[in-house]
Amino acid sequence: MDKTERFFNALMKLDFLKIYNILWIRKTLLISSILTVMTLLFLVLTLFVPNYYTSSALLISADDTDSDMDLLQTYSGLASLAGLSVGVDTKDKTSEAIEVITSHDFFVNSILTNIKLQDLMALKRWDPINNTTLYNPKDFDEKTGAWVRKVKFPKKVIPSSQESHKEFLKTLDINYDKKTGFVDISITHQSPFIAKGWLDLIINEVNKTMRSDEREKVNKALDFLERESQKVQYSEIEEAIVTLQQKEMKSLMLIEVNEEYIFRVVSSPLVPEKKSGPNKPLFLIAISLFFSILIIIFIVLREIYLDKLNDQPRL
Repeated sequence: MDKTERFFNALMKLDFLKIYNILWIRKTLLISSILTVMTLLFLVLTLFVPNYYTSSALLISADDTDSDMDLLQTYSGLASLAGLSVGVDTKDKTSEAIEVITSHDFFVNSILTNIKLQDLMALKRWDPINNTTLYNPKDFDEKTGAWVRKVKFPKKVIPSSQESHKEFLKTLDINYDKKTGFVDISITHQSPFIAKGWLDLIINEVNKTMRSDEREKVNKALDFLERESQKVQYSEIEEAIVTLQQKEMKSLMLIEVNEEYIFRVVSSPLVPEKKSGPNKPLFLIAISLFFSILIIIFIVLREIYLDKLNDQPRL
């Protein structure tokens, strides 16, 4: 007989009427114990479980559809040499931007240098009255500005970029609706001000980073086309080069005049006034239910044990 069968056999042998009578007799103890547990849990939730706030933004791709794509198809060979994408399927810059945002390189170059690492890795709680952040003294000494945490290999006293990046991704949430093109992006943090600030930083930096990359690509393409224009002897090729130059000059113009190069903000990030979590009432009910079951089991087993002691013959 396996453990499962033994368990069900023991369950079938339970005298539920006796258990009910035990609980009814000990109802005062049961109720007082549950109320005590709920009170303690409420105090723990109030004092030690911090609130979290989520700042969100709604974005849409600012990528301009190329009206000259049909002309570029004619000169796809030369365009490919220039490093230009002229395929029928255009590159999804929104998906690329999302991958950039979640990448380690972007975090190191654009995020980590613009935030306080202790706000990510050593935060204890946020003081809403003074709008100040308090740090765990076991991790970060605020007076000296030094990291003092005790960790084991491979972690380091000062959190590495890889560890910090992993923690940062926990605060970040991105949802991309490919049908509508809308991107819902949010940051969750104990401080609503930090959540909003980090989200602003992400949006600005991804536009800045990809704008810079595209500017570099376009300039390289224009340099290539300029060099090739000095070599051609046929009017057809010269016409192709002029067309490609016009296309790249248009792209360069859009890059220079448009700061929202990848994402256009539809709904800006706000400092949230209402917390997004945790759901303390639901959490309290769930934990209270768990401890109530434990209390019931304890009372029943205690009474059964006492009954067995009373039934034993005395010497």
